[in-house]
Amino acid sequence: MDVFIKPITFIRERPPDNQLVQVREKAPQDLKMLGCIRERLSQAQGGLLPTATAPQVLIHLLPVLDKPSIRSFPEPKRRKRLRKMPIKPMAPIGLSPVDPEGCINALMQFILSLSGLSESFYLAPRSFAPFVDFMEQYHQDQQEKESVSKARGSTLFRFFSHQLQDLSLYAIFQFLLKALHLKCPVQANLKEALETERPVDIFLMETTVNRQIFTEPDCVCYELDAFIEMRSDGVNVNFVAFVKVEGRWYQCDDERIIQLCSNHLKVPLQSSVLLHYKKLSGIYSRPLA
Repeated sequence: MDVFIKPITFIRERPPDNQLVQVREKAPQDLKMLGCIRERLSQAQGGLLPTATAPQVLIHLLPVLDKPSIRSFPEPKRRKRLRKMPIKPMAPIGLSPVDPEGCINALMQFILSLSGLSESFYLAPRSFAPFVDFMEQYHQDQQEKESVSKARGSTLFRFFSHQLQDLSLYAIFQFLLKALHLKCPVQANLKEALETERPVDIFLMETTVNRQIFTEPDCVCYELDAFIEMRSDGVNVNFVAFVKVEGRWYQCDDERIIQLCSNHLKVPLQSSVLLHYKKLSGIYSRPLA
């Protein structure tokens, strides 16, 4: 019986044993590096797609990935954290000089002492952001018990220079009241201020030495809690703010803050140019002479 044996044909001849390619197992460090490269490729803009995983291609891209532009990704901008307002009124601190007359610093100390007026800037248009930054820095320095605030009054001076031609104290304050839509205009004298229906706040431009005002016949009491004095030596003019905090009076002259006794206010009140009276709650009787 004839037996026919068909030879086996190989699709591909096996190479000799000495030519076999030894496959090296990938170390854990290599796998970690490949994973890091693939992740960075997927985040890079304008680069290869995440599906490009050929080892040879990745090896060629290693020098490129060492560039700082690809290695470091820009961090997302964090929202600015608002500084907390002080829980209770605190003693004023100094301000770095801005203008020779001290007008800007005196006005800001005057505004910062009046909580209702200072809080109005948080509802103002975006162009008033320098005032908000100034107040937040000032309150933060107060809480940290700094003697002089880092608040930059120069930005406020540039703001007023672009908005106004007249940089007098009266013109600046009138501009702020109008821009903030506050219904408490500056009155020229006390009689004119009391003709209205007993406002909560009275801003007065009249020089007076009265620290308290009593109205008749309803016996409503207004108390002085802040004013600005204009000092003049015949050549130069200097503005100084006086504010009342927790029953204590403070003199604010740029970087110098001095606590005063109320009996020492008679002289600076004779040169006052801007005063604020606050309406006290309740009914008071006129003190005896």
